[in-house]
Amino acid sequence: MIMSNFSLMIGFAMRDLFKSRAMFTLVVASIAVATTAIIAINSILLGFSGMLTEGNRGWMGDIVITSPNDDEPSIEQIGVMEEQLLSHAHVRSIAPRSYSASSLKMVGGERWIQPYRVIGIDVQKEQEVTTLRDKVIEGDFLRVNGSVNQAVVGLLVADFLVGAPYDGIRAHAGDEFTVRAGSGETKRYMISGVIDAKTFLPNLLLYVEKD
Repeated sequence: MIMSNFSLMIGFAMRDLFKSRAMFTLVVASIAVATTAIIAINSILLGFSGMLTEGNRGWMGDIVITSPNDDEPSIEQIGVMEEQLLSHAHVRSIAPRSYSASSLKMVGGERWIQPYRVIGIDVQKEQEVTTLRDKVIEGDFLRVNGSVNQAVVGLLVADFLVGAPYDGIRAHAGDEFTVRAGSGETKRYMISGVIDAKTFLPNLLLYVEKD
């Protein structure tokens, strides 16, 4: 009974549609446009999701562990924690990092800038966890057992170090700059490479050898 009523309704609907070719064409076109829009929107959303996921994993890894105490940012017994995590079959590698808030300026310059963070990395372990090495657009990434006076800067940091922001002028590999820690201590570094991670935050960071 239900199927017969449904068939009858479809018959009336199709009859009315075929009475007006213009109406039939508009309905078909509307359905086609709506279907295309749904597919396109889903593709765009999947693309953004994939880009954000890959961007975060590319510079942070899969899981980030931080200290639960804001007043004590370092993780106690980090060596023991590393051993315990690496004992799990699905943990491939761990890359410890150090974070600091510091100011930078070009050697001979007068203007200090402040990147989002200065990050100290273990170069060997870092390349086993993230893909930052593959994001270098100029120069080279930090090398294992390389010079401790070299640094890698994000693209925005390189831009802010020289000239005005977004003016197309930036620092380059081989340029030297000074880092001033919160304690007032300063140290000179040379830019070994510039990275463009295609996401906002990594390009505002400065990477140095952890030791």
